[in-house]
Amino acid sequence: MFKSALGDGYDLVQAVWMMLAAVGLLVGLGLYVFLGAKAEAVLLQLRK
Repeated sequence: MFKSALGDGYDLVQAVWMMLAAVGLLVGLGLYVFLGAKAEAVLLQLRK
């Protein structure tokens, strides 16, 4: 991935897509954790 930036840039598009996929996965994981914590808080409120 990083060697494409050193060369002629032919494979740079694939490197960008790989980076965007990693960012998308991290955002999805963050959203999953956030919503899970919010759901847990709601469940604890309902138990009271």
